[in-house]
Amino acid sequence: MISPDLKLARVFVSVVGSEAEKKETLRGFEAAAGFFRARLSRRFDIRQMPELNFELDESIEGGERVLDLIDRVSVDTPETG
Repeated sequence: MISPDLKLARVFVSVVGSEAEKKETLRGFEAAAGFFRARLSRRFDIRQMPELNFELDESIEGGERVLDLIDRVSVDTPETG
């Protein structure tokens, strides 16, 4: 998601793992933000490359929880027919 003035880009990152692993991964992305901006500036012809802010995207884990619940219901419910 990029701000209307193109100065800030929110980058959503999905990390499957413990809370410590998620924090460590975000720190790694934040440390590499300058590298990413430099690489992106070579690919895109824009006046100013936006600052990159990395945020966790929890949607994959939410989907995994839903699938797990569906699996549990399927195992606990006898088939009819």
